[in-house]
Amino acid sequence: MTATRLLASLLIALAGCVVHAATPASPSTATTQSPMRTDWITPATFADTPVGTTDEHPCLPATHGLDPQVNIAAPTRVTPRPDGVLVVPICMRGLVPVSAGMDPATVHARDIATGKEYSGVAYVRPLPGARHGFHVDPHPNYRPKLPPIPPGTRVSHQFTTDLVRNAGIPREPAVYEVHILAGGLKSETVQVEVAAPEQ
Repeated sequence: MTATRLLASLLIALAGCVVHAATPASPSTATTQSPMRTDWITPATFADTPVGTTDEHPCLPATHGLDPQVNIAAPTRVTPRPDGVLVVPICMRGLVPVSAGMDPATVHARDIATGKEYSGVAYVRPLPGARHGFHVDPHPNYRPKLPPIPPGTRVSHQFTTDLVRNAGIPREPAVYEVHILAGGLKSETVQVEVAAPEQ
């Protein structure tokens, strides 16, 4: 990886960084799990999609060529899971233009019936060590000196966000038009139905 691409990747990471207090992980206990139900989401392949991560998984969309792009994939219909939690995964992969001080990617949803819009930061990169239960506080006066980024620099970027947690949509049934903005680019618009749980 060249210095420019390394710097660009760092800027994308910094654009989504916020400070969170770490919570000690609770001890794990061995349990017998029944097979996962998938009837709450269509297509069913989205049922085990990890949200809030950049992890690779089958539901991430493909990129097309080497031009700057933001691509998304989403389920067409979602109801609350068997545990009562509503999760609406939106998967993004693209080649994103980067620049100093760039804004983090944002996710946007519009209720087709009412026109009401919901939006929020799509992905927040965890601070170093957060996944392992410890927390690092950066020095408040520390500002890394970064060299300028050549115009036209872009990096591969992917994440999966949750329309409920990140955009703040309600649990009530509705149909939404959804897109993501990243690096000054807008993704295609997809349609997602949030339905009431089946009785």
